[in-house]
Formats: sequence, C-alpha cells, structure tokens
Amino acid sequence: MAEVNHILNILDLEVNRKVAAYSLVPSWQRKLSVGIALIGGSQVVIIDEPTKHMDSFSRRIVWDALQAEKVKRTILITSSHMKEAEALGDRIALMDEGHLQCYGTPTFLRKIYGAGYHLVIQREPSCSISNLSELVFAQIPDAKLCSDEDEITYLLPPTSSHMFHFLFYDLEDQKEQLNIGTFKITEITLEEIFDSVSLILSPGTCIKNSLMKKFVNPNEEASSNSGISNIYLT
Repeated sequence: MAEVNHILNILDLEVNRKVAAYSLVPSWQRKLSVGIALIGGSQVVIIDEPTKHMDSFSRRIVWDALQAEKVKRTILITSSHMKEAEALGDRIALMDEGHLQCYGTPTFLRKIYGAGYHLVIQREPSCSISNLSELVFAQIPDAKLCSDEDEITYLLPPTSSHMFHFLFYDLEDQKEQLNIGTFKITEITLEEIFDSVSLILSPGTCIKNSLMKKFVNPNEEASSNSGISNIYLT
C-alpha cells in the first residue's frame, strides 16, 4: 500500500483515487498507465509515448515522476517529443524511417552532428548588419548569419566557445555604435538536431552498417545515478 500511495502522490493522482479508470480524461488515464508500469518493484520499464496529448502541466508531473523513479530501475521510452527526450534521456537513439541513425548521450549526439550555438542579438532600426557581421566574423570567422530580422541570429561552431568572452566584450563595448540591444548565446537543441537529421536523410535511407560505428558510442558513460538509459525517436 505504501508503494501505491507513493505512485499516486508523485503522479498527482491521489485526488482521483476512488474514480474508475474509464471515467478519467485521456491525460489522466495516461498518467495512470505510467503509474501501473512503475508499480510492483519493476526493474525494467518500457513506456511508449508517456506524455502524448498531455498539457504542459501534466507532462511536467510525469517527467518529474520518471526522473525520481529512474534511480531505482532502467526505463526505456519511445517518444516523438524531442524536448521529452532531452529532459529525460541519458542515452538517446535517433530513428528515421524505422532505421537507427545515431545512439549515445545528448552530448555525443551534439558532437556527431556538429551542433553549435546560436548568437541572438536584438537590433535597433538603424543597425548595420554588415558592420555587426564584421565584428562577429573578426572573433569567430566560421560563424554564419542565419537571420537578420528583428533579432539577428548567427550560427557559431561548437569549437568557438573559447572566444565567447572576447566576442561579448566587443559587442558590449560597441553597443551604441552598432545600434544593438541585448544579446545572448544558446546551445542548439536536440530538437533542431533531430529536424536536421530528418531533412538530410531521404525517405527510406539509412546509414550503412559499416558507417554506423561512427554514430554509436557504446563507451560514453551516462551519469552514475541514471536509470532512463534509452529513448527512441521515430
């Protein structure tokens, strides 16, 4: 009974403890299914799309529950929600057209697909794109201009992080001359990586077995207390 109470509590199901399962709304039924999978001391749990069609509040409850429970067991999740994979997965397998394309930790995936950073700069109406780009390229020659609308976005390579403090100094020092506002750097998300993989691969193609070794890292260790070892995205 203690385990039942615990699962009901972490999934916010206690309020509906006496309600028949068929009377629950779909998102609550899915939470109940997750709870059933976690009950009984199960050491290996396989869950398909645990938060599909859930609102953001319910999704966060399930994510927190899985994070709390993963230290006790191995959890295998399939998901088409990349943010979910990034939030939960210690190791992620990318699949396209039913074929495995890449497998490893989020850090490994970013390394394989050459993910980098986005430099996002708010521009004033009188901002000169050419002058701003000249400053950015002077510090990071391999940067690429992606967007020049209300916010100017540059793609910075993953090897350029050691130059960020010089770039920040120059941008801050020349803010008024360049007519720019705030600026920030964000890491490219796994969702963007997954989208790029789907676009690059033509329908029905897959990486040959001889090349797959380059995209699979069996030796990269996940965090020591992790239990969500794999997430597959289709």
